[in-house]
Amino acid sequence: MVTIFLAVVGGLLPAVVWLWFWLKEDEQKPEPAGYILQAFFIGGFAVLIAFFLERPLLLVFGELKNTYVSLAGFDLTTLPIILAQCSLILSWAAIEEIIKYLAARFTVFEHRAFDEPIDAMIYIITVALGFAAIENALFLFDALTHNGGQLYFLLTGQLRFLGATIVHVVSSSVTGAAVAFTFYKSPQVKAIIIPLGLLLAIVLHALFNFFIINNDGSNAFLVMAVLWIAALVVILLFERVKQITKPI
Repeated sequence: MVTIFLAVVGGLLPAVVWLWFWLKEDEQKPEPAGYILQAFFIGGFAVLIAFFLERPLLLVFGELKNTYVSLAGFDLTTLPIILAQCSLILSWAAIEEIIKYLAARFTVFEHRAFDEPIDAMIYIITVALGFAAIENALFLFDALTHNGGQLYFLLTGQLRFLGATIVHVVSSSVTGAAVAFTFYKSPQVKAIIIPLGLLLAIVLHALFNFFIINNDGSNAFLVMAVLWIAALVVILLFERVKQITKPI
């Protein structure tokens, strides 16, 4: 029970802190608390769907945990393994980004409170944080039970707070921005821009994961710096979305 408690708190706390931070971007017309909670829990539930869709891909691309090759060991003999790894990372990123978008699209995006462009970013980031919270909790539970106890938990928890959570926020905010920028546009424009935004989110998510996985510790600072810069870009996106007005 203690292990479960620590994993849940370690997974939820970073997401709640980030959620509080992003909600402050919509202080002028805040969303109903019930809808925010609904979006958060929907994101958490989406992890289960993603898990069952992602797991079979290990059978398609092979058990890469036992055959992992970093870029430092790249040569023609390892090329098939690296291609398989890249395919797996891209496929998983696509599954997660599509599920997060659909989770928001067919639930909170249907509410009456979804009535201004910035709502798109608020709700989809909330879904992403719910997703990250449960994903982090499961990761930390595994860390506590199999990988060295509380010290590993503390170190890993910080990395999950700074890394994986930001990845989910940044990638989903790109999709949210695409929805926001087309909020007052025709269905034809939305049918083009939103899929392009989703595609960009998938690519960003995959690239972040790729560089995090291939990080051997020597460039950890660089990876984290890029993630924080990306978080600043999200803040700028919020400011730009706030300026969108309904055409007269």
